[in-house]
Amino acid sequence: MKAVEIRGLSYTYPDGTAALKDINMDILPHKRTVILGANGSGKTTLIYHLNGIFLPQEGRVSIGGLPVEKKNLEEIRRRLGLLFDNPDNQLFSTTAYNDIAFGPRNLKLKEEEVEARVLRVLKNIGIKDLKDRPPYNLSLGQKKKVAIAGLLAMEPEILVCDEPFSGLDPRSGGQLMEIINNLNSRGTTLVIITHDVNMAYAWAEQVIIMKEGKILVEGDSSLLRDEDLMKEASLETPLLADVFQGTGLYPRTAREASRLIQMGIKEA
Repeated sequence: MKAVEIRGLSYTYPDGTAALKDINMDILPHKRTVILGANGSGKTTLIYHLNGIFLPQEGRVSIGGLPVEKKNLEEIRRRLGLLFDNPDNQLFSTTAYNDIAFGPRNLKLKEEEVEARVLRVLKNIGIKDLKDRPPYNLSLGQKKKVAIAGLLAMEPEILVCDEPFSGLDPRSGGQLMEIINNLNSRGTTLVIITHDVNMAYAWAEQVIIMKEGKILVEGDSSLLRDEDLMKEASLETPLLADVFQGTGLYPRTAREASRLIQMGIKEA
């Protein structure tokens, strides 16, 4: 069964802007998917349909076979967690603990189970020290970790992240990527919306590129080496693709590139 299935999805805003135009898309379970596109390409509007913030005007969306409809929203939001670009739009309680506990409490779980879930995700994400801190006193990186913890306490099968690394320093970004990779290794389906083509090139198994409310192309990360395609999408080609252009070598990470360079030095 597909983790996400979209057929014929179109959406127009009240001002007449056609944000999505006949979108067809599948995401398989346990995959690492990146959705890329310039500003205004429809990325955020698309993911808002995945957990029912927006409901389809035309077409259909299903999560694990369950249609995204008003009657199914509670179960949809248990299955799929959505991390907003700005965590201040997600955090509202007096302490990190209460923010993380909010979702499980809405599931009407016993308080003992709520506490067990909260403490488990605090430990897994490495933020036990933030448990009693008010979210407004946290750094951006800490807020994003607390927001992810709140989603994970719902034990979702799919996690969708909108620009999760925006505004983070390299250390915080690396910590967040480690959390995301650990989730994927445990079987969580990951979808990341980003402008970062270098991150997408290194990380994604599936790449979806959007333009003007449509899916321009879908495939693996090798798509990002196509200069004409990236220009059409108003995106840059990844740095490593530029550096190794014409060599027949396709390292996707700095570690892979370093190994190839060292091998070349030894053979010289």
